[in-house]
Amino acid sequence: MVPVRRVGYATFRQLVHVSATRIIPAGFVIGAGMEAFMYYTGFWNTALRKEGERRAEAATQMEALRQASAAKPPATPQLR
Repeated sequence: MVPVRRVGYATFRQLVHVSATRIIPAGFVIGAGMEAFMYYTGFWNTALRKEGERRAEAATQMEALRQASAAKPPATPQLR
């Protein structure tokens, strides 16, 4: 018995081949273009500066919380 091949339906192997030969390189090129654009427009400098500011602010908040929790005595549970 000869297998019947449907017209218009791609086999899994054909889909993998299309993905490997067209979609993956296209995604690589688009991603590289986006990275180059962000580098040349100064995006990374701005992102690094903002991330540093966020981390510094978080560190000061954590230090304030540590000092506040060290100043208060631990709460004792009330038994009824």
